[in-house]
Amino acid sequence: MKYPLLILFIIALSLNNCSRIIPARNVSALSAIGNEPFWSLHMAANEISFHQLGQEPCIFPYTPPSPPNTYQTSGPCGTITIVFSETSCSDNMSNNTYPFSVSVRLNDQSFSGCGFITGQKPGNPQ
Repeated sequence: MKYPLLILFIIALSLNNCSRIIPARNVSALSAIGNEPFWSLHMAANEISFHQLGQEPCIFPYTPPSPPNTYQTSGPCGTITIVFSETSCSDNMSNNTYPFSVSVRLNDQSFSGCGFITGQKPGNPQ
């Protein structure tokens, strides 16, 4: 091989960028919650469900993220954009900590909260 260091460098860059994309972890479902107003979100392989307290859930078709960790799709409730950031988040009502900060935009409304891999329990602060 004429360029082994170049090939190793390209592979290293590729692996570095992949580690920043949440779905690359083989996550089958992501969830998020938020307060003021209360809302919840569940993302699975086939759909995204967004629920606000006192309202019917909005169901959207799942679409892969683009750019990394940003999901955007449309359904009967309008357009939703979801961004999962790999920044820890604390729920101000329960003081639980979560691995992701999440922002959601549903049409002209913005929501912020905390995200986690569905099925994993949040950690508690030390």
